[in-house]
Parts: sequence; structure tokens; C-alpha cells
Amino acid sequence: MAFSIIIDGHNFINDLERYGKGKDYLLRELSFPKLHSIIQERLRLEGLYSHPFIHTEFVCSDRGQIASLKGDARNELIKKLRNEKGVTVIEVPQHTSKQKGVDFTVFIRMMTLSKSSAQPHEIVLFASDTDYIPALRLMAEQGTHVVMVGFVKDQPTLKEGLINESYLTLDLAELLKKMETTDNKAIEADRE
Repeated sequence: MAFSIIIDGHNFINDLERYGKGKDYLLRELSFPKLHSIIQERLRLEGLYSHPFIHTEFVCSDRGQIASLKGDARNELIKKLRNEKGVTVIEVPQHTSKQKGVDFTVFIRMMTLSKSSAQPHEIVLFASDTDYIPALRLMAEQGTHVVMVGFVKDQPTLKEGLINESYLTLDLAELLKKMETTDNKAIEADRE
């Protein structure tokens, strides 16, 4: 058993920006390798222990902006993500102005991972779009746990339907705070 993370990139960056996490935060402070271990620890605390992390897939359109990031800022984010350990960027060709290709790709990746030889028992989904509710239901019917990640308390982004259909919900604000606290402890240790 294992777990993989799938991120609806546009959705995720929009949520972070609404929460006050701008371009500098995304490019300099956000760390998926640190989030991987924090999420793994949270899953262990929830009784989903000894599930190794496989990888993170960041899904976005191949052109245009990702939330408010466009041009050089967009390219800088994609480059940063591609250089992070355990992260794969999937850029979906967009033929229209709507992001439905990204949603569909996220769903296909969820289905593929649930049927892979590694058979991840948990898929951790960073998204707040209610279009994923049918996918969550299908994954549950097939025995795959989907753990939703989004802002739950202050300025909530996860809608009730996503929370109700997911196996477990993790508050992104708590995960980011723990990631930032870990950063501060490492900086303080380096100074000593």
C-alpha cells in the first residue's frame, strides 16, 4: 500500500492566493518534499500508517496562467516544481478557455493510480472544485481512499460535498503552518 498526491494546479494556486500566499511564498517557501512527510505523518496519526509516499503530480494547463501567475512567474513556478524531489508536472493541452481538460486529467490519473500495480490505497487530492465529487464516489466504490486537502476553517475552500465524499479531510492551513514551523526550526538550528 502507498499514497500519491494529485494537485489541480490552478485550483490549488487560486486557493493559496485567496489565503494570502502570493508569488514569493509559492516560489520560495512552498515545499512539496516537506509537505509529503507532513502528510505521511498525518495519515499515520489517522491510522493509515506504513504507507510510503510514491509521488506528487501537479496538473495544470500547458498555456495561459495558473491562477494569477502568468508569463515568467508561471514559468518560474513550473521550473521550481520540476526541480522538487518527488514532483511531476503534467501540462494538459488546452484547446478552450475552460479548465475541464485539467479536471479530466486529474480524474484519469486517479483512476490509473487506483489500478496500478503499486495500488495506492490513498490518493491525496489537493482541489476544491465540486466537479470532483463523482470521482470521489467512484474511487470509494472501488475501494480507494481519497484524502482531500484544502482550507477547512478560516476562509474555507473545501465545499461540504467534497468533505462528505472524501475518506478524510486535511486542513491545508494546518499543513502549511507545520511546514513553515519546520522551516523556522531548521533555520534556528543552523544559527546555533
